[in-house]
Formats: sequence, structure tokens, C-alpha cells
Amino acid sequence: MGVETLLVGSLLLGAVQFAASAFSADTQADAAAEQAAAELEELERQSEENTRIAQEKKAERVREADMAFATMINSLGTSGGLATANESRLSAGIGANEGFDLASIESNRASREAELQAQGKAARKSARAARTQADFTIIGAGLQFGATAIGAQDRAEQRRRDIQRSKAGVNPGF
Repeated sequence: MGVETLLVGSLLLGAVQFAASAFSADTQADAAAEQAAAELEELERQSEENTRIAQEKKAERVREADMAFATMINSLGTSGGLATANESRLSAGIGANEGFDLASIESNRASREAELQAQGKAARKSARAARTQADFTIIGAGLQFGATAIGAQDRAEQRRRDIQRSKAGVNPGF
């Protein structure tokens, strides 16, 4: 009866350790997933803000170029120089500067967007790694529990044989 009690006690202890390990690993993986979700939400907000700011900057730059064109046309018109070479040069300069500025604004927006995307990938990868680690921890705890159970069963079986040998007058274990 004592051997069975030891076996049951050992198995119960192993089961409790397995459950505790599994719960801890799951909790850590869930926390990592929640953290990643919060990071992704914040990155999405930053992406929207980045796009909004770039659109505002582009709109402002277009307004500035329109005002420059209007000023140029007005000053050339009052001086009687409409449709001259000066108008073409000034118009081309204003347009080129506007194009360069808009391209720069878009390039900055795209760079920031790529940076945010990379951060999002890293957050998702971190959450997946935490889940994988939790799964391996649970598997390891299960294997340890199985080894403990097999060891306890072997010890109990050896103890039974020793008791039987002892009752038969054979020196047990030697």
C-alpha cells in the first residue's frame, strides 16, 4: 500500500508541476500577444497620422505654388509681358520646385511608412516567438511529467520486487 501511495503522490506532484508550467507559459505568450496587438494598434495610428501630415504638407505646397503662379501671372500681366520667355522660365521654375518638394514629402512619408511596417513585422514576430516558446515549454513540461511518471512506476515496481524477494528470503537489490 505504501508503494502505491508514493506512486500516486509522485504522479500528482508531476501533474501539478506540469499544469503550473503550462499555465505560466500560456500566460506569458498571451501577454506577448496582447503587447504585440497594442504595438500594432499604435503603429496603425502613427501610420494614419503620417499619411495625414504628408497630405497636409502636399496641399500646403500646392497652395504655395498656385499663389506663386498667380503672383507671377499678375506681375507679368501688369507689365505687359504675358506669354514671354520670362513667363515660361518662371513657370517652369515654380513647377519644378513644387515637383521636387512634393516628391520629397512623399519620399519622407514612404520612408516613415516602411519604418512603421518593419516595427509591425517585428512585433508580430516577437509574439509568434513567444507563442512558440510557450509551446516548447509545455511540451518540455509534458515530457518531464512523463519521465517522472515512468520513473515513479519503475521505482514502485522495483520496490514491489524487493518486497517479494524479501518475503521469499532473497537479499533484495544485491
